[in-house]
Amino acid sequence: MTPKGAPEEHESSDWRRAEDLLQTGERAEAELISCSSSGFVVSFGSLIGFLPYRTLGAKWKFLAFESWLRKKGLDPSIYRQNLSIMGSYEVQKSNLVDSSQNLTDGFNDKDKLAPDMKLEELFHMYDQEKNKFLSSFVGQMIRVSVVFVDQKSRKLVFSGKPKEKQEMVERKRNLMARLSVGDVVKCCITKITFFGIFVEPDPLNEALESVIGGGTSLDGRLVTAQADEEWADVESLIKELQQIDGVQGVTKGRFFLSPGQAPTFQVYMASMHENQYKLLARYGNKVQEVLVQSSLDKEQMKATILTCTNRVV
Repeated sequence: MTPKGAPEEHESSDWRRAEDLLQTGERAEAELISCSSSGFVVSFGSLIGFLPYRTLGAKWKFLAFESWLRKKGLDPSIYRQNLSIMGSYEVQKSNLVDSSQNLTDGFNDKDKLAPDMKLEELFHMYDQEKNKFLSSFVGQMIRVSVVFVDQKSRKLVFSGKPKEKQEMVERKRNLMARLSVGDVVKCCITKITFFGIFVEPDPLNEALESVIGGGTSLDGRLVTAQADEEWADVESLIKELQQIDGVQGVTKGRFFLSPGQAPTFQVYMASMHENQYKLLARYGNKVQEVLVQSSLDKEQMKATILTCTNRVV
């Protein structure tokens, strides 16, 4: 016979587990039990939580709205002048009565829509197809990370993406603290959507990740200069990188002088930028930019840099 307090004990245990996952950043499995256009309701042991759509990986996401329009034979640029409608769409769609005719009746993926359809009608059709796509995952298990826990209010929020490491969060905070409204900075476009463009600032403007050395910080106060002599360690590092499987090309970029002094040879790495990894090799007050075109992921690239540097320094 199950003890009367067993359900409460299981629930308390699940809350503690969720708290632990929030602290450690580890992932766990949850079951998708229902969906809407904004995300999934999930079961986590005896608890119920929410998995926002925006945090899902590519496998679980429906077509972006502009891609869906193109698939239906429509030109997204025709509707961009009516973007103001998007802001009020959430209110508008709540007023659409359930008894209205199903706008998707008679259509399939190969159907083309009339170019004179109203944007709110298109949004409604898009949401219906999106919900149908998401509902196909209901009942499946998904690995998630915990991003918010509040036992008192019984709120539990998950993410389909791995939790960012604290050091990455700090680097982003440091970057944002240095940027001001009106600053003109070089950026890399990372994503173009129907409602705007996502950009990543030039990695030279952010706190780069130290791979080799790192006893001193590289704060971005670099002055472009002309190298007056060949830097043997950098040349050797480039030759070693060129011999690695998965590296398609290695070139030298800009040369800088730093106001600070690095007592040892150091290498900093930024995330992929313009289809290349950007490295900064540093010693004394010299800083050399090295661009590496590679199919390696970030962790593999870091391991490669460590291996190659140990061979030449």
